[in-house]
Amino acid sequence: MPLTLRRPTTSQQWSTRLLDGLLFLAAATALVWSLPMRLPWAGLDPGWVEALVQATDQGRIFGRDVVFTFGPYHQLYTGQVSENFTFLVLGRWIYGLGWGAAMLSLRRQVGHPFSWAILLVLALFTSQRLDALFNSFCLIVTITAVCRTKQESLPLINYLLQASTLILGILIKLSFVALAAPSLIILLGTELHQSDFDKSKKLIKTMAIPLIGIGLMLPAGMNFADGWHYITGPNKEIVSGYSEAMALYRSRNDWQQLPYWLASAACISIIATGFRQKLQWRHRWPVIATALISTLYFWAPFKGGMVRHDGGHFPMSGLFLLTAGIVTLALFWDCFRGKRLLMGIPLLLLPIGTGYTISSKRMDWDWDLYRRTRHYGIQQFWQANANPDGRAALLKRRTEVLNHLKTRDDLTDRFDLPPSATADHLPWDTLDVINNKLTYTPRPIPHSLNAYSKHLLQLNRDFFADPKRRPQFVLLNQKVIDQRWPSTDIEGPALSEIARHYELHSRGTRGGIAMRERSTPTEQQEQVLLQQDFDLRQNRSSSKPIQLPKDLPPGTSASFNFKPNWLYKLRKTLYRPGFVIRARVDFADGKHKNYRLVPSAAQELPLVPLPGSDDELLTYIQAKQGPIELKIPEEKQAVAIRLQLRRPGSRSAEPISRYFSSVELTLQGPKSSP
Repeated sequence: MPLTLRRPTTSQQWSTRLLDGLLFLAAATALVWSLPMRLPWAGLDPGWVEALVQATDQGRIFGRDVVFTFGPYHQLYTGQVSENFTFLVLGRWIYGLGWGAAMLSLRRQVGHPFSWAILLVLALFTSQRLDALFNSFCLIVTITAVCRTKQESLPLINYLLQASTLILGILIKLSFVALAAPSLIILLGTELHQSDFDKSKKLIKTMAIPLIGIGLMLPAGMNFADGWHYITGPNKEIVSGYSEAMALYRSRNDWQQLPYWLASAACISIIATGFRQKLQWRHRWPVIATALISTLYFWAPFKGGMVRHDGGHFPMSGLFLLTAGIVTLALFWDCFRGKRLLMGIPLLLLPIGTGYTISSKRMDWDWDLYRRTRHYGIQQFWQANANPDGRAALLKRRTEVLNHLKTRDDLTDRFDLPPSATADHLPWDTLDVINNKLTYTPRPIPHSLNAYSKHLLQLNRDFFADPKRRPQFVLLNQKVIDQRWPSTDIEGPALSEIARHYELHSRGTRGGIAMRERSTPTEQQEQVLLQQDFDLRQNRSSSKPIQLPKDLPPGTSASFNFKPNWLYKLRKTLYRPGFVIRARVDFADGKHKNYRLVPSAAQELPLVPLPGSDDELLTYIQAKQGPIELKIPEEKQAVAIRLQLRRPGSRSAEPISRYFSSVELTLQGPKSSP
């Protein structure tokens, strides 16, 4: 509630309006419009960012042509400059205005001093992780909407800006739907519950939501069916598969989990208790419903941030908790008076302190750099809006960076290929295509590490099997992350299809492989060489080994078909499995190596030879195209495979059979060999 309940004088009304205008502009500028725009670079993350930029510039449909966790307004998250400024400029205008509207809505509840304090925290800390910033927006929209239950409804323009930003968030990143959808429902429900305006206004606010969605999708060439497919189609498999595929280390941020939930419980109890007092709830069910819904708002940032061990992820959770703590303090501090004060102070401060502790070590404390980058960001935003010359200047800077990368032998693999020829790259060095002046023609899942399921793997395989869609060239190199099976990350089925339809054209300056489309596909047939279940009956964290046939032909691949039970699926959905599954491969020289598997996507992984280099990757592909003479040294000749369940940082682990009813190993290779 506002810090003063006195009826304002005329001068106070004008000063309040002036402060409201300043708050609106400050929120839009500090939280969105000043975010710096970024330029391309080489590497894993820059690779998928550039792939999305290319998809935007080529007018591809997100959810169909491009299957990824990001949507058509991805540049609001990545900040990457491209030739198409529509989404970057339009999206930033809407997102910034939405934040201004949300801060005005919050100001109506807490007054100006608290509003400016919250804005300061959002600008200096929360905006360092854009996931935390959007999650905080959803929380503020929801909590202020509930506070208005017995107050006046929102002005129409404020409502439209908040609703537009929530829908925009879904089109920025699909995982944002976890909080954007309930926030949108609560925002609309609160407005429909109001009794201070007629049915026509309620109808307008209801119909505005689908119209806003369609309006935001139109620039991307998407219709309502495309939008629905974007949310419910294969995109969701990347979002759901992330916890299984990307969660690796367990011990680095486990200490943060219990404090996070203790502080979240304190925050949830404050919200439920505060609403009960402010709205004078007489029954328990609204309090219980509030607690359950609030738990969702703290679970989504927890899973998004804590599922991955690195410093780019877990601060998201801490920054959201920090923001939530300050917002609840501003809203409900007056609910703790008298005897409740001693209990209320620790509850109010616990989320703030815990959120700060979790995120502080990974935050940027160089305030001079912060000031300069934000000032530069405002200049860039002005350039993008001002005139064609301003946008041309931004594109010129992008071109200069790309030209610089072409001169970097340590970053760019140069090929002797026809300019403008269509090409794709596995696993993720997108700029190798761009810097060789090729026309980027990507498979549906443009990053090999993100094909987290059999369905997603099949989508990419079908792309290379389709003569109307596949490119003229495919650039390859051997790369993996997180100690996965050596290959082009987890892109096994697509690699098999590439071997069928492409042949070697040339090698790059850094050893990369350029494959050229064949006039006719290779007709070499394959056969199943082994199909056997791992023995999990001993109830141990390691299975019994499966002995492999001798003299496996070159071109043999291994597929691991996991059948997870309900417990594994539940853990994967709620948080993360908490362990990794490894394949221990024993070699003829008596040594072994461990390779991490992604259970939902461990298909057609190269086995003979195990490609530890670009040369061995090429050998594997050529072996699938026809018989070759190949002598496998003992140190790389696989003789047995067993499964291992491991909890990094822990000496003990559960039996594999606790989470999987069965695991089948299938070896497939060419029918004939020399």
